[in-house]
Amino acid sequence: RHSWFIKMSALRKKLLVANEQVRWVPEHTKHGRFGEWLREVKDWALSRERYWATPLPVWTCSGCDAVEVIGSYRELSDRLGGARSTYVLMRHGLAESNTKNIVNSNPKDKDKFGLTLAGRVQVEQAVKLFKKRKDKIDVIISSDFRRTKETAEIIGKALGIPVTTNIRLREINVGTFHGGGPEKYHVFFAKPTEKFSKYHG
Repeated sequence: RHSWFIKMSALRKKLLVANEQVRWVPEHTKHGRFGEWLREVKDWALSRERYWATPLPVWTCSGCDAVEVIGSYRELSDRLGGARSTYVLMRHGLAESNTKNIVNSNPKDKDKFGLTLAGRVQVEQAVKLFKKRKDKIDVIISSDFRRTKETAEIIGKALGIPVTTNIRLREINVGTFHGGGPEKYHVFFAKPTEKFSKYHG
């Protein structure tokens, strides 16, 4: 396949010199992300089949040609009017798996353990707190494990909000530790970082 290129590699030295005249915010970008990109600058394919450049937070108004440069996530958030959503995270109430000291993480057993009576009471207490909130809860999304669905359904019914389930909110599947007690899991993963470095099958 043939393509036209602009030989940007021939301009590498000029680009690096020009970059030294730019006041970068944050400052580390000059010799960091952008500087590294300039040191390895590739030729520019006019066909645009290959992306060329580095994304910059610069917006131009199509109506008046005003240019806006955003310098931070906070500034972007402020320009958008601040955070528009509030997320409330809640753990399920006390479940049968908790009282039996069983790790339940495999989706094949997702319907096995529901809430205990004490767990239902815990959720009812949480409902009272939700009803006192000034901001209204619009959406409830739950894992499809029984204990979390039951928790969400109690809250949804009390607040008049339908519940949606999403498998991406499931427990982390702990493999061979599923169905046993948590002790072996905690002995095997003595440190939180070991969850990323040790294989357990």
